[in-house]
Amino acid sequence: MKMPLHYEKAHDIYVLTCIDVRIDSVSALQEWASLLREALSSVPHKFYLAIDIRDFHLSAHMAPAYGPIAKEVTARYTLATVRYGSTENTTRAAIRLQASLNQYASNIMPDKETAFTVLKELRALAGKS
Repeated sequence: MKMPLHYEKAHDIYVLTCIDVRIDSVSALQEWASLLREALSSVPHKFYLAIDIRDFHLSAHMAPAYGPIAKEVTARYTLATVRYGSTENTTRAAIRLQASLNQYASNIMPDKETAFTVLKELRALAGKS
């Protein structure tokens, strides 16, 4: 499991890439949460974040524990978060359900270009363009 964070200067957006992220056990959830916090805390200010979830799997039985962590971490470190690239219906459904239950936006987009467009629109709406 890896989650490198890099900065897209041309768009002023950070991208977190999920590599072999499989949240299917308590230990995997703890590893994911630790890696996520470590990556996002490396930026000294709140920022706009796109998360590449093409290689991210969230099992249904771990989803209830995932939701509160996702909400807490994104609220702490980001101005807005958009996910993109998931092709697995069960993972998208689990993310959307947890977002609804925990009252945060799931923002799952089909591709990186759409995710960046949405983040730019969110930035403009917030007056941060």
